Amino acid sequence: MPSIAVSARRGAPEETDADTRVVALFEGEEPSDPAVRALVDAGEAKPAHRKVAVGHEDSGEGRRRVLVAGLGKREELDHEKARVAAASVASRARDLGTRSLSWAAPEGDGVPEALVEGTLLALYSFRRFKSSSPSEDGDDAESTLTSLEIASSQDVGEAVERARVSAEAQNAARDLQNLPSNVATPAFLAERATEVAAQSDSLTVEILGRGEIESMGMEAFAAVARGSDAEPKLIVLRYEGGGSGPLLGFVGKAVTFDTGGISIKPSAKMQEMKFDMSGGAAVIESVGAIARLGLPARIVAVVPATENMPSGHAMKPGDIVTAKNGKTIEINNTDAEGRLVLADALAYCVEQGAERVIDLATLTG
Repeated sequence: MPSIAVSARRGAPEETDADTRVVALFEGEEPSDPAVRALVDAGEAKPAHRKVAVGHEDSGEGRRRVLVAGLGKREELDHEKARVAAASVASRARDLGTRSLSWAAPEGDGVPEALVEGTLLALYSFRRFKSSSPSEDGDDAESTLTSLEIASSQDVGEAVERARVSAEAQNAARDLQNLPSNVATPAFLAERATEVAAQSDSLTVEILGRGEIESMGMEAFAAVARGSDAEPKLIVLRYEGGGSGPLLGFVGKAVTFDTGGISIKPSAKMQEMKFDMSGGAAVIESVGAIARLGLPARIVAVVPATENMPSGHAMKPGDIVTAKNGKTIEINNTDAEGRLVLADALAYCVEQGAERVIDLATLTG
């Protein structure tokens, strides 16, 4: 998706240079903004949550759009409601061909951040491999938005920047998820982790291959990887941001394609098994975001990346392997590969000193 510049401005909402500005409308409140009042009087603008009305006003640059966003009752406004409302506004702005958008941020904890998150996440699209335009293939119009401004009477610059980094990291993880498995291989994820680490002096990366995985006694992980010609990778990111808290461990399952192995899955919707690396994608991009924000924490992130494929080398039902922690495991179903991969990755993470561990995984019982 096109890059969107995000900024914060302290001052009157109507002083924006954007071609479209957004004003909130709450239940039981009379709007003071003339453009909003006109839409309310005409019955077009409604305060119900997620309602969006479109009007116009004169500005120094000519005519400008005004979007009126219903936010319900002011006392019930929270981060989630603001985020959802921003997503509705973003979708309407995309349909209108908006290039620059300015939100008049209502007061409330976490509201400026929510407006950024809702906008950037709602406008996400993945068209890398599309050979036709959105109009030709029936998709929604692609966003033309290039800038988002959050206008407030308070200084919300830091909050807006945090939200931008967070939302962009989420969209980067979505990009990794949406890539086909012939592109997003274990080696590709390792390259992406290396790119992320190169962007921060607080991040280091270590990539371990099949031989090292086996030599460390990670037989469970290695058993899953045996069926594939694609080299498995154990991706280890370390973040040193200081702070006095415990060493945190992030573990993300990254089975870049899961056929089920010898216990093969039905062919219907098997193409969706490219998403079995979503946990790993989330870990890689979240650690990158944490580094960019400079959070005071210490993290060791472990991403075991492999395919689960049937072949003459693949693990078989009835095989017994010994995990890194010394536990023996009988494999009755090769489609239960997630727990094998995670078992060794979790043991490795703890071995590295992690005191608190979070694991992220899809389709793992």
